[in-house]
Amino acid sequence: GNFAVTAVANGLKGDDVSATYTQTVSDDLDVAGSFSSDGNKFSVGANYKLDGDAAVKGKINSDGILNVGYQRQLTKGATLNAGLEVDTNNLDNRKVGVSLAVK
Repeated sequence: GNFAVTAVANGLKGDDVSATYTQTVSDDLDVAGSFSSDGNKFSVGANYKLDGDAAVKGKINSDGILNVGYQRQLTKGATLNAGLEVDTNNLDNRKVGVSLAVK
């Protein structure tokens, strides 16, 4: 599939380097990752189309924050979104959200 890689050196000495990678693996799956040498932070994620009206997303970062999302187009003008964020270092720290967008 198609892919893109970007790298940027920041700072006067170029000592903070950040890079991203994105790839369309198939018509249904996209993956991405990012890295920053400032604090050695990274994240990886994916977006998967379940069908023409629904998709799931997932992402985890080097701080242990896991995000999972679900989106479904109910009608031409209504979309349902649900999300969960969990701190994998402290499972009691979580957030849940649901929204309905109507045009």
